[in-house]
Amino acid sequence: MVTYDVNDAAGNTATQVVRTVNVIPDTTAPIITLNGVASIYLNVGDIYVEQGATAVDDLDGDITANIVIGGDVVNTNIVGTYNVTYNVSDNAGNAAVQLNRIVNVLSDVTAPIITLNGSSSISLNVGDVYIEQGATALDNLDGDITADIVITDNVNTLIAGTYFVDYNVSDASGNLANTVTRTVNVIADTVVPTLALIGSATINLNVGDIYNEQGATASDNIDGDITANIVIGGDTVNTNLAGTYIVTYNVSDASGNAATQLNRTVVVSPVTIGCSGGIAAFPYTEGFENTLGAWTQSSSDDLNWLIDANGTPSSNTGPSSATQGSYYLYVEASGNGSGYPNKRAILTSPCFDLSALTQATFSFKYHMFGASDMGTIALEISDDEGATWTSLWTESGNKGNSWQTVSINLSAYVGGGIQLRFNRFVGSTWQADIAIDDISLIDEEITIDSCTGGITSYPYAESFENTLGGWTQSTADDINWTIDANGTPSSGTGPSSAITGSYYIYVEASGNGTGYPNKRAIINSPCYDLTSVVSPIFSFSYHMYGSSNMGTIALEASNDDGLSWTPLWSESGNKGNSWQLAVVDLSAYAGNSVQLRFNRVTGSTWQADIAIDNISLDAGSVAAKDNVKDKFNTDLNTLTLYPNPVKDLLNLKTLKVGEVSYRIINSLGQIVLEGKAGDRVVVDRLEAGMYFIEVTQGKDIMMKRFIKE
Repeated sequence: MVTYDVNDAAGNTATQVVRTVNVIPDTTAPIITLNGVASIYLNVGDIYVEQGATAVDDLDGDITANIVIGGDVVNTNIVGTYNVTYNVSDNAGNAAVQLNRIVNVLSDVTAPIITLNGSSSISLNVGDVYIEQGATALDNLDGDITADIVITDNVNTLIAGTYFVDYNVSDASGNLANTVTRTVNVIADTVVPTLALIGSATINLNVGDIYNEQGATASDNIDGDITANIVIGGDTVNTNLAGTYIVTYNVSDASGNAATQLNRTVVVSPVTIGCSGGIAAFPYTEGFENTLGAWTQSSSDDLNWLIDANGTPSSNTGPSSATQGSYYLYVEASGNGSGYPNKRAILTSPCFDLSALTQATFSFKYHMFGASDMGTIALEISDDEGATWTSLWTESGNKGNSWQTVSINLSAYVGGGIQLRFNRFVGSTWQADIAIDDISLIDEEITIDSCTGGITSYPYAESFENTLGGWTQSTADDINWTIDANGTPSSGTGPSSAITGSYYIYVEASGNGTGYPNKRAIINSPCYDLTSVVSPIFSFSYHMYGSSNMGTIALEASNDDGLSWTPLWSESGNKGNSWQLAVVDLSAYAGNSVQLRFNRVTGSTWQADIAIDNISLDAGSVAAKDNVKDKFNTDLNTLTLYPNPVKDLLNLKTLKVGEVSYRIINSLGQIVLEGKAGDRVVVDRLEAGMYFIEVTQGKDIMMKRFIKE
C-alpha cells in the first residue's frame, strides 16, 4: 500500500490517499519460431547449414540470443534422420515450448538429364562439314554437369549414309543419365549446279567492234560459288568477219553433277554507215521538172536553189535552157549583198541506201557561164547523216556557155547510206548563175574509155605553121583560136612574131560582148597514145602581154575522151612582151591515152591577146649514150646539143656563128640557170634529171631538151 499525506500552512491536515500496488508473478513462457522449414532433406555429402530460430518473451522481449540449439548433431555423410532441438527460458525461468527441426540425410539415386542443342535429326549432303552442336546435362544434386558429357560419333560426310551421335553423362553419385542420340543423315549429291549469264544472252556487234567476254556465274547447293570452274567454249568470236557466233558455258560440281549448258549468241553484222531510208531502188534519176524531187534546201546557208526554165534573169550568165527536160536548178547571184559576194547555197540530196550495191556512179550536168570570179561549186558527200562532209568534186570560174558532164565513182561508199549535196559559193560578181540538171545514180561503175587513134610516135611537135595541125576548135565555147603571124590587130597586146617558125595561134579579145568579158576559147589537141611511153613531157611557149586583168589560160587533160577535164597548169595576168616556156609532166597519164586542151577565158578588157606556139610532147626515154645528138630543124633555126645525156659540158651548135643567150628550165618550168655562151654551157652543178635549154640568137629562139646525168 502506498499512502499520500499533506498539511497546509495553517496546519490543516489533508485526508490521506492510499494507492494499492499489486505485484503479480511472471508465469508466461517465451515463444520460439524456426527460421526456414521444420523438415530439411539433404543428400549424402551435402552441407547442412543451420538456419536457426527466433525467441520473443512478453516481458523480456527478444531473447533469440538465449536460444539453446541441441538435439542430434547432423552428419551429412551418413544417411539418417536427425532431430535438431531449439529451447529458451525467460528471466522468470519460464521455459518456451521446445521446437524441433528434422534433417533427413538421404542417399543420391536420381540420374542426370541430357538435353540436345538443336535438332535430333540432321541431314547433310556428301562433302558437307558436320558441326557438332552439343547438349546440356543437369543433375538434381550436382546441378549443371554439361562439361562432363561424353560424345561418341562416327560421322563421315564423304560417304552417304545414316550416322548416330551418342551423348552420355553421370552425376557425382554415379547415376548414369539416359543416353541421348542425334541422327545424322549424309545424303548423296545429285543436284546440278546453277549457271547464270552475266549480261544479255544475245549481243549484237558491228564488224570491227571489240567483243568483251562478260562471263557467267555458277553456284552449287553443296559446293557454293563455283564460278571459277566455268569452262567457256564454243565459237571463237571474230569481229572482223560478219556472222553468228555461239559461245558456250559449262560447269560441274565436286560430285560431277554437270549444269545445263548456257549459250550466248554473238551476232557480228556488217557496218551500216550513214543515213537510212530514202532511195533504195536504182537507177535513180532527177531532172527537177518543176519540183525539187526529194532534194531539200539547207537552212544553214544564205541562198536557195531555184527551179527555172528558158534562161535566168541575168544577162551573160546561166543556161538558156535545160539539158534534160524543161527545167533545171540554179542559184541567182544578182543583188549586191543579197546574191553576192560570198553567199552560200546548199542543196541536199535524199538518203541513198547503197547497202545492196557493189558499185555505184553518180552523174550530173552543170552549167557555169559568167564572170571569171563567179565563185565555186562543189559536190560533197556525208556518210554520217550530215555530221561531216567530204568534197568529191569542185569547180571554179567561167566554164563557157555550155552544159558540162561529171561522173563520180561512189564504189568506196557502197554497203551503207550516203547523202550528197551541192555546195555553191558565189564570188564577187552578180554574173555568176550556176545551174545543175540531169542527175542520176546508177548501180554500176561507169567505165569511160580514153581517146583512141591520134599521135603514136614521139617526139611530137606543132608550131601551127598556117594550120591547126591535129588540133580542133571546141563547139562548147564562145570564140575561136586564130592562126596569125607578125602581130595581132590590137595594140599593146599579143606577140609581134612567132617563137618557132612564122605562125602561132592566139585568141582575139577585141569587141565588147564578143571578145570580152568572160568569153571562153577552147582548142583541143589530138589524142596522144601514151601506152608505150614511160615519162611523157609536154612543153609549149605562151605569150601573155596586155592588161593586168586580161583573164586566164589553162592547160587541161582528159583521160575519158573529153567527158571531164583536169587542170594541169594555169596562168593569169600580164606576163610581159616575151614568150614564156611552160613544161608539164604527163607521167600520170603514161600507159594510157590522153587529150589536152587550152582553155582561155578573157578578162574585162580587149587588151588581152594570148598566144600559143612551139608545142612539143617528148616520150622522155633517151638512150644513155655519150654522143647522141638531139636535133630540131626549122627553115631558119637549127640547134644541136651534144653529148646528150651530158655530165659536165653541153655543146651547142647553131647555123649561125656568134654568142647566144640561154636559159635552162627544169621539168617544173623553173629557170635554174641562165647566161651567155659561145658553143658550150657548163652544167656540172645541175642535179640529175631532164631539162630544157632555150637559146636566143638575134631574133631566133630555139629550144631543146637534154638529160643531165
